[in-house]
Amino acid sequence: MKQPSNSSKKNVDSENHEIDLTNLLVQYAYYWKWFVLSLIISLFLAFAYLKIASPQYKVDAKILLENEDKASGELAGLVDLGSLTGGSGQSAFVLDQIDVFKSRRLLRKVVVDNDLQYTYFIKDNFSETEIFVSESPIKVLSANVLDEEELNSFVVTIENEKIFSIKVKDQKELEGNQFGKEIKTSFGSVLIIPNKDLSKHVGEVIKVQISPLDKVIENLQKTILISPNTEKQSYIVNFSLTGPLIQKSDLIIDNLIEQYNSEIAGDKNKAT
Repeated sequence: MKQPSNSSKKNVDSENHEIDLTNLLVQYAYYWKWFVLSLIISLFLAFAYLKIASPQYKVDAKILLENEDKASGELAGLVDLGSLTGGSGQSAFVLDQIDVFKSRRLLRKVVVDNDLQYTYFIKDNFSETEIFVSESPIKVLSANVLDEEELNSFVVTIENEKIFSIKVKDQKELEGNQFGKEIKTSFGSVLIIPNKDLSKHVGEVIKVQISPLDKVIENLQKTILISPNTEKQSYIVNFSLTGPLIQKSDLIIDNLIEQYNSEIAGDKNKAT
């Protein structure tokens, strides 16, 4: 009996493969609407994420510490403590100074001096974006909250150059408030003043968040990265802070270094 040749088998297999592929394409083509819909939804979600998500910027800085032999006062005490605990003189000094930088006392001064417990956001129909205080048309001059451990927020709508309305979550919107006059709310009292020429910002909506002081300090302790230089015989300290506002991160790091230098100057004055 004559057996089919190899070429005949290949032709048959090729025809079957083409038929299977055609059937597969026909089956998938039946669901083309779902493929298009999935693509549209994916593109919409990607656009929404880019619209809502805040970009993050990293700010770096470094300083050269003064030799511990020249340190005095409280800072010198930290060096002595490092030596007693068995640390190598230079590395112990640098690590101790990093602890000083991250101390609550120093960070509290940074927060209070720069009103970092107040955060400003500009609102639109789809999102709210944090803005630096210098970019905000309004500014909280003072706030006396009833519960200092609670996170509070309110929304201000600029009606004209002198008048604004304020809305606190579940509270009814308070209209006809004058800038520069204390306003009583459900969480306490707040004093709001213009920060720019409001004639160009009528109708804008600004959200203000008042964070507990201790929470802000704890957050800075976690987010400010302070590390010694890689070289063992180095007095260089590196700073890094990532956040949505470059100006704010710059301000925090610069003021932290200023507060530290002020502490050193104060120790020197005490020693003399």
